[in-house]
Amino acid sequence: MELTEEMLREVDKKIFRLKPVKSNGLVLKVHHTLINAKLRFIYCCSHHTSNITALADNQGNVFLIDYSIGKVWGLPKFSSSTLIEFSPLNHDQLFIGIEGGDILICNSNSGYIVEKLLGHHYSVFRVSFSKEKLLSASKYEAITWDLENFSKLQVLTLEEDCLLKCTKKILFLGQGIIYFLNIEEDKIVSQLQCDTEINRFVCTTKGTHAICLLSSGEVEIFNIQQYLSPPVEIRVQKVRKKFLINRKRSLAEVQFVKQEIDSILDIKKLKLILKEYGEYPDNCRTKIWERLLDLPNNIGSYNNVINHVTVVAFVDLHKKYPLEDKLFLTSLKKLLNNLVTWCRFFANVEYLPVFVFPFVKVFHNKPLACFEVVCTIIVNWCQHWFEYFPLAPINILAIAENVLLEHDPELLHHLVTLKVNSTVYIWSLLETIFSEVLISTEWLMLWDHILTNEISFLLCASVAYNMVQRHVLLSLKTAGDLTSFYKNQNPVDVKRLIKITYCLLKNTSEKFHPRQYFTQFVSINKREYPQFTQYPTQIVGFENNELKKVDGRFKNLLTELKNLASEDKNNIEDVLTDEQQLEEKRRLKELEKSYSMQIKVKQQIINKELNKLQQMKDTLVQKHINQPATMFTNSRHYPFLKDEYKNLQMNTKFEITEDQQRKLQMAIQFELVNKFIKKIENELKSEDPKSTVKLKEVTAMLPRCLL
Repeated sequence: MELTEEMLREVDKKIFRLKPVKSNGLVLKVHHTLINAKLRFIYCCSHHTSNITALADNQGNVFLIDYSIGKVWGLPKFSSSTLIEFSPLNHDQLFIGIEGGDILICNSNSGYIVEKLLGHHYSVFRVSFSKEKLLSASKYEAITWDLENFSKLQVLTLEEDCLLKCTKKILFLGQGIIYFLNIEEDKIVSQLQCDTEINRFVCTTKGTHAICLLSSGEVEIFNIQQYLSPPVEIRVQKVRKKFLINRKRSLAEVQFVKQEIDSILDIKKLKLILKEYGEYPDNCRTKIWERLLDLPNNIGSYNNVINHVTVVAFVDLHKKYPLEDKLFLTSLKKLLNNLVTWCRFFANVEYLPVFVFPFVKVFHNKPLACFEVVCTIIVNWCQHWFEYFPLAPINILAIAENVLLEHDPELLHHLVTLKVNSTVYIWSLLETIFSEVLISTEWLMLWDHILTNEISFLLCASVAYNMVQRHVLLSLKTAGDLTSFYKNQNPVDVKRLIKITYCLLKNTSEKFHPRQYFTQFVSINKREYPQFTQYPTQIVGFENNELKKVDGRFKNLLTELKNLASEDKNNIEDVLTDEQQLEEKRRLKELEKSYSMQIKVKQQIINKELNKLQQMKDTLVQKHINQPATMFTNSRHYPFLKDEYKNLQMNTKFEITEDQQRKLQMAIQFELVNKFIKKIENELKSEDPKSTVKLKEVTAMLPRCLL
């Protein structure tokens, strides 16, 4: 079937005729033509519930083919895609990764974009679904999404070419051929080969069909049921080199991919690569190190170790080594716990975190490999290190000192003159495996050579570092300066360091050569991890017993301290209660004194005002006694009194003498003054802040009323 440009203009399902299934299971062959130009399909995926296949080419065109009923349709053109995948949750949704890192979610029937997932800085190359969650991965990052509301949940940082998941398959691809593997019998049962090489393939959910992307850019869909049937001889057609497939050939005979990898990673070839380039490629370093150390990948033994962690080592690790990256700290803790589970002795080795941490950074995504690398290095490169524990390995330091004496006696004399022994200029390098004096890239380059060569290369490297830095060391005049020198990352020509190490390894005499004191490299057993016993068990046992005694005493002291603290707390609470009561009494006395002062001041003000009123009253009385006046001269203030007086005058039943009239007038005026005085007293007693102002207004008005 041929796909054309017309299918891209609108979502219109076209019908095509399916040909009979061929003898090799070929159901459909698809190639793509656009304006007389043949394009290449680069991505494909299969629907989870039906026989629908989605194909994407290198121009961003996406087609969907239902090969069970013979229909094909194209979606509107997007930017150049980097992946396509059907959603297992909503079967009508197709996830399309485009260049730049965005993920488009579109309806596979209408082409309508449902949602955009924004967050990646690099193009997405893989997605994985789990319930309502989505994991998408790009070159350096992975993001988990909530597909219910299309929100971002978490962002993970990845190493380049990191694999996020691993699944068991009955199919695998090698040299453009699909091999069918019987897992139970560990046998290759059949193989599928096309005219041109198969670049990649996907299988349907039910496992009935395989969609193959060919190197020519075409797509071929096969029914693979016949490849899973009982053993028969199948002659694959359309093959340029016809051959007969024996489905009972053993897996070991056809694992040519693994054999090719092993041949590439041959030790002799790796040494040639290291000699030519000085270091291994960054993206292949971990794989090469694993090959050099011949790691066994003992998954069962490793699970036994991690499931039987009974001692939590280095409890205060986060305080002593406050790492910014919490993932590295967690990985370091797990590795230390596993090492202590493997051998309880390592709980006493204080420098162990510094020793293993560089390997944690290199293998942080491979905990099993990291554990086996460290175990292999301890067993081989740390020979005789712990014979005098907890002291430094005097025998190893003496070997290194002899090598330095043979090749640079002047430098050794200078160090001895300053009373600086080999624990400073040799052991400080070994116990940190050069991680405190070299930067990351220099350290990786040096360890490429250490792991590729014999065991004594490490000890020669510690001597070579002093020889490379000899001019700086000879200029230092105190032991303190020399000690601090080995705790800093000083500038060093690491290539010259490695060159001098090779010279020492080659030119040191047999009398002083470290090689004679070390056994040859031995890899870890393929079934179980070895027992590590290269340490003084009696001393360690004695130390453990003493530590237990000290721990018991410490626990008793803690109990006593807790009891004393509880008693002191109760006493302090009692003292605090008494002090609080005294403080409350003191405050109450201060408040009482303050209020008393305020009351006295207000009382004085009231007395003054009352004296003024009394004086006014006496003045008025005296005035009216000495100067009789016509009643209610100012009639506008007291109209009710004026009316009352007129009524008395109009009443013909009474006759008032002049003396009685004067007395009546005085009585009325006295009554009026008394009412004003009572009102003023009430205002003052209310303690209203405006009472003083009101008092002044009333006293100012009173004389005018009584004129």
